[in-house]
Amino acid sequence: MSFPEIFRLMRQGIELIAAWPFRWYAIALLLLLLVESLALLPVAGFTLKVILTALFAATLMPVFADAEQGEPPRISRLFGFYRLPPSGLLAIAIAALLPFALGLGWLAWRAGPESVSFFFSSVLRMEPPSAALFQQFKVSLYLFSMPFVFVPVAVAVKGLGGWAALRESVRAAFRHWRVPALFFLFSFAYELLMARLPEFFPLVGVIVVALVLVPLFVLIMLSFTYALGVRALEK
Repeated sequence: MSFPEIFRLMRQGIELIAAWPFRWYAIALLLLLLVESLALLPVAGFTLKVILTALFAATLMPVFADAEQGEPPRISRLFGFYRLPPSGLLAIAIAALLPFALGLGWLAWRAGPESVSFFFSSVLRMEPPSAALFQQFKVSLYLFSMPFVFVPVAVAVKGLGGWAALRESVRAAFRHWRVPALFFLFSFAYELLMARLPEFFPLVGVIVVALVLVPLFVLIMLSFTYALGVRALEK
């Protein structure tokens, strides 16, 4: 895909959100509340958060497809895991956990093995890595996730599962490398922006701005994933 085609498809994705902005915002806010609450669970909380976030992303791909046909999004569709084949669920979990594991490996190399213990303990009791180190960890996740950006579309829209979903997604990511590169740049810019918010707003202002920006960013990236993934996975 050329950059003009990529930006045209991105615009189409945003138009799907603009058609029902409040419905999409409610879906994104519920998604974030659910996955962030999982992180509070001891030991396995972060791992479950990573998996469930990827599953929610996949279940929303058909919702974008239906929105393209004029059907408004519904919150109940967020819980459509049962519609996905078991092999597809496995592919989604692998595509989510592999970058997470690589990111933890990078963090352990960068700051020592004790730095990853936060992700497998109680986040309410244990001190997290420094803000700068945590931000770098998230950026590493974005980097390691680049080959798998199309897995949600491969499973939930194209009907692929298991190795086929992973294989075709990685092939599409390399074939259309501009897309994962842009996704990484957008995510990197987002992390920089969120890190700078306390410099411009008091705590209450940061919370208010985050309540707008975070769901909006999630929605935009999901719409990009759908619009570009459908095109990238065409034979």
